[in-house]
Amino acid sequence: MSKKYLDELMETLVPQKELASLFKEKIMSLRAQICQTMGFSNINHRIDLIKTESELFTLEKVINEKEEYFKKYAAQFELDYKEANQKYKLVLEKVKIKAKTDKVIESYLKKINFEAIESNKEVKVAFYKKFKGLLT
Repeated sequence: MSKKYLDELMETLVPQKELASLFKEKIMSLRAQICQTMGFSNINHRIDLIKTESELFTLEKVINEKEEYFKKYAAQFELDYKEANQKYKLVLEKVKIKAKTDKVIESYLKKINFEAIESNKEVKVAFYKKFKGLLT
């Protein structure tokens, strides 16, 4: 794999991290406005500040949870992907042999786009596991 799977997963968090950064900027701006205003305007700025801080807290919690999940998931995926790359063709050949005597498997294999499997690593791992399960 040219790029670590974890890096690919972490890239999906870039928009959320950018949004968190913008929330932080908004909080700083609102705090400055609160210091400069009085009355009703000040109340609105304080309300906006509380809402923005709450949104930021929630977003940062989601980002942290996703990062932790991605780290665990990616480690297992890397192992599964390595195994799939090593044994996929052998397992597929065994499944094709078994399909000669099992009509359900034969029908299943006829519906599969094997080119699509080869072009997507997540799909390849999923089908590798499925094929491996058909052999037991």
